[in-house]
Amino acid sequence: PSSSPRLALSAASMRLGSRTDICGGWTVTRDDVVSLALSCDGWRWPDLRYVEFLMPAAIESAATRAALANMSSCALFVRALWRHLGCAHPILAAPYRVGHAVSDVIQIARDAGAWHGTEGTPGLGDVVLVGEPEHEHVYVVTGLDATHGDGMHVESIDGGQGPHGAAIERRTRLWPSWASEWRDVNDLGSDRPVRGWAESLRVAIGFA
Repeated sequence: PSSSPRLALSAASMRLGSRTDICGGWTVTRDDVVSLALSCDGWRWPDLRYVEFLMPAAIESAATRAALANMSSCALFVRALWRHLGCAHPILAAPYRVGHAVSDVIQIARDAGAWHGTEGTPGLGDVVLVGEPEHEHVYVVTGLDATHGDGMHVESIDGGQGPHGAAIERRTRLWPSWASEWRDVNDLGSDRPVRGWAESLRVAIGFA
């Protein structure tokens, strides 16, 4: 991907709430997306904030909420983030279909005209898909720095962390300039191809 300058991030956390709390009367910005995502840093099962953010009791059954203990939450986190930013896609209004989280993210983004393959460069708050089919991961971009000369240094916040994938944590990663294809190498040593990305703002606006 093409290089981008470092972008300043807001350190302020956003209060969890409904679409009105976050979007009502306001224009959603990239800083809003990043602030909301970072406010979830450190949440994990069985913290009620984690459970309610990912699986609202108003939508999900008690059994599905309990199953979060053993679900990888990377794409569930993205779904929840978009819901709280005001995205009213029918997928997000219906009970979760277990095993469909990544495909849900892709479908919602495509329906909003927000899905990209490997063309272009994601910005702050956008969602990146890495890995091979059946071994996929998605994360939210929270920082970009192209000043080191070896590629794009990326800060992210990721669901699917911890021993059972039931935690949300910050990560750092590199999109190396030396690779023949767009690769994602994170701070845990995982080296995976980038398969596409989604514009979070367009998702929020497209189904507001």
